[in-house]
Amino acid sequence: LTYLETAREPWFAAIAAAAEYMRFAMRRIEVDFLSQLRFEDGAVRVRVELDGVGTTSVRTRERMTAESDGRLVLEAKAVIVRLDHDGVGSAPLPDDLRERLAAR
Repeated sequence: LTYLETAREPWFAAIAAAAEYMRFAMRRIEVDFLSQLRFEDGAVRVRVELDGVGTTSVRTRERMTAESDGRLVLEAKAVIVRLDHDGVGSAPLPDDLRERLAAR
């Protein structure tokens, strides 16, 4: 999960450059472990893609592959919710952020 989070952060930063957009919280994550990852596999590659946009949330799809042989290690889906100014509840995604997401 740490690998997925590490890949997701720059993906979001590239889309939502303004600091005000970076108030997000993980709502849900679903992970299918498809093959064992061993220390000998070395580095991994994580690909993050947009899966959908809701009123207050962004859904992503993530795939992790082993650099050693290109083997698919896991597939994941995440729902990330934009937080309000207090960081307690959800807030609608701004229109300009929606446009950037639609361009992906």
